[in-house]
Amino acid sequence: MDSELAVTAATATPTQQRTAPAAGPLKLEVEDVGIGYFSQRHGSFFEAVRSLTFNVPDDSLVALVGPTGCGKSTFLRSVCGLLGYQHGRLLVDGSAVTGPRADCSVVFQSPALMPWRTVERNVGYGLELRGTPKAEVRDRVGHMLDMVGLSKFAEHYPHQLSGGMQQRANLARALANDPVLLLMDEPFSALDPQTRDRLSDELLRIRELTKLTVLMVTHQVDEAVLLADQCVVLSRGPGSVVEGVMDIPLGRGRTVDETRHQSGYGPLVRQLRDMLRALEPAESASGGR
Repeated sequence: MDSELAVTAATATPTQQRTAPAAGPLKLEVEDVGIGYFSQRHGSFFEAVRSLTFNVPDDSLVALVGPTGCGKSTFLRSVCGLLGYQHGRLLVDGSAVTGPRADCSVVFQSPALMPWRTVERNVGYGLELRGTPKAEVRDRVGHMLDMVGLSKFAEHYPHQLSGGMQQRANLARALANDPVLLLMDEPFSALDPQTRDRLSDELLRIRELTKLTVLMVTHQVDEAVLLADQCVVLSRGPGSVVEGVMDIPLGRGRTVDETRHQSGYGPLVRQLRDMLRALEPAESASGGR
């Protein structure tokens, strides 16, 4: 998309962005979802999320951003069925989330690879649990390792890999299950900037190859703008709501370096930072007393 259009979108008002309709079929529908649980720490019911309403279009990458403690990671666990929600509607491909879903894969910040298994056997673990025939597991795992550039390391063990390579294996394991929705919880935050850029490019490349829909939690404003088609901004928690939705019209098939050099990139980063800064407590925003 040309830079003039990107700059125009970057200067749109938050109200305009919130009301912009999502185009095409929806992969994830979130309607007035509230999430809470009994907290042993507080000795009472804890309302993590009060009311979230937004949609994730098919074949899109949506970044979920917001202040620390606003329930972003909690929400991801509800989407994949690992944590129940108290009210609202949560639909994946039109089907209500009522428990753990095999069609959703999660990539966490820590690779959590099993140290006694080789890279190949780590990537194929989910397929083995589902009783997939060995020949199919071998073919599928081989394809995934090739996609993330780890074919030469199939017989290595996790301790023999760098942090970036471990996260590549983690991503391959998630992709091997052929999910309809990939959930990512700050997947690159523990990596150095250079490795994070390389894996961000890998994610963009793989997404174009597979047309996979991705919902990603991140605290990095620049990462959200570099990778996403749209950012959903949550308010402060506990009891968060959707504060706004911001489109990122920087085009598909882009790379991290190309995006940073687009004239629309800087204004979008500043606008998203302004939206997040507006959520800070008054005493924090004014420097305290």
